[in-house]
Amino acid sequence: MGHMPGFVLIICLTHGFAAELCPFSAGDPDAVADDELSLLQTSRRQASLMKSELDQLALHSLGGAVDTAALLETVKSIASSSASGGDVPLDATILDAIISQITDVVINATRVAHAQDVVQVGLALDSIQACNVTMQADILAVNTLGGTVREVEWNHTQCRRVESYFLSSMTVACGQRDSYLEGLSLPACADSTFPASAASDVVRRCLVDVHDWSSRSLQNYDQFVGSCATWTSNHTDQESECKRDQSRFEFDFCELRSELDRTCHEFDTCRNSSIAHFNAVASSVQASADARILEFRAAKRIICYLQVLKSSDPEKDLKFKYCKDEFQVEDDELDELVISLPPIPGEAPCDSSPIERGDMEIYPGHDDWLSTVYGQLLFELDNLAWIASDVDCNAMPSLTR
Repeated sequence: MGHMPGFVLIICLTHGFAAELCPFSAGDPDAVADDELSLLQTSRRQASLMKSELDQLALHSLGGAVDTAALLETVKSIASSSASGGDVPLDATILDAIISQITDVVINATRVAHAQDVVQVGLALDSIQACNVTMQADILAVNTLGGTVREVEWNHTQCRRVESYFLSSMTVACGQRDSYLEGLSLPACADSTFPASAASDVVRRCLVDVHDWSSRSLQNYDQFVGSCATWTSNHTDQESECKRDQSRFEFDFCELRSELDRTCHEFDTCRNSSIAHFNAVASSVQASADARILEFRAAKRIICYLQVLKSSDPEKDLKFKYCKDEFQVEDDELDELVISLPPIPGEAPCDSSPIERGDMEIYPGHDDWLSTVYGQLLFELDNLAWIASDVDCNAMPSLTR
């Protein structure tokens, strides 16, 4: 049969219970009383069994899972009996072994478990901070894209200024052409008819006038019409280029908006998940710390009672009363077991300034996009027609929020 539990053996040894209360198998030679052994030898043999049981308990109690509350009551009872004059035949070697077991299985294991929990809290805290670090790195990439968008926007603005200049020049040139054409008229003599009897010098003078007029008019015509055509072509080409720049700017803006939204959304998800994990770890380790402190206190008091058993008889009663009524674990020892939860790192702002105009977030497709982004430009370049937009961020599946 297996050995009796260590706690029962201690009670049997200290209180001298009858055999029927501490039964041993008749087939177990170690448990059969030997008439030739003295009472002290029997007690020591039983004490060795008790130590063996505690050794086995330690092997099966990894992590400090000893029932310290039950053991405390048992050892307290033993110490009380000894302080009252009862015979507890446990020598110092046995008691030191028990104290060593309690120290290893409970006190030292408690400190190890505490250190492991501190590491877990630190890792959970680091995961929150990692969200900030990742987001800030992503924001740098977004800001780089934002710089590209601002450059494209500047190119578009400059393009529109050139377009405005070309439009003004075209308007002037074509106006001059139209004015010239409206004022173009043949010499007065060209409206006349000449009879056959007309003097030849009159006719010839009219033909010379018409010829001179035609030469001058053709030169002016080519100049005015050519200038109008040149500025019109320049404006048409510039307008097409500006439309391409505008489309690129607006599409890049949609991409910037999508990247910023993704970055901020992933940050929120990461942070919320990490905080939930931190809170769960904090709650778990706090409960474990509270339980460990109780275990630690009990283990220290158990050792105090075991020291009573090691004392000389005159000191036992006073030491027992001290352990029972006055013993306190030192504050610095308990402080080492307290879990100090660090504050949750502050939330780093997800900077949305690259896509904000004033207090509003607007984007291509937003009702206020044209007036907000191009309103000042159109006011400055008042000869330009309204700058229409054919880009809508919400209509782009890969960029839709």
